[in-house]
Amino acid sequence: MKYRIKRRNQDRAKLEKLKSKLLASDDFKDQPIVLRSGGEKMSEVLIKFIEPYLKDATTSKAHQTLVALAAMAWNAALFDETEQQNLLNLAAEELLATANKDMKNDLVSLLTELIQRKQRYFADNKRLIVSYDLSPAEEGYHLSVASTE
Repeated sequence: MKYRIKRRNQDRAKLEKLKSKLLASDDFKDQPIVLRSGGEKMSEVLIKFIEPYLKDATTSKAHQTLVALAAMAWNAALFDETEQQNLLNLAAEELLATANKDMKNDLVSLLTELIQRKQRYFADNKRLIVSYDLSPAEEGYHLSVASTE
């Protein structure tokens, strides 16, 4: 599957919709939300970040899960090790509440691998992923990402 990363007016409309959703949330009402019109888009960065894992995501649900885990790992990589471990434990508890121990261990391993990838290849990018939207497109998926500056 392909992820569409071309810039178009439709992309801007999706970002505006995402911005409106964030502004309506109590969590972000006092935060400035900027739609990036120049430079590298965070959606492009996130697609590069998950590129080695895309071949294993063969269903829509798998793509949704991959993007969710990638965003979680990306953000966790911006914190110290103690906070990272807390986030990993929370993710394992919430995402796999009904899963067995092996699945939880696999999840933590994947998140740890993604955190290490972020730190190794994307260390200079300190932007926090605030929200994202992954939607089907004509050929693959369209990813919109809201992030801090």
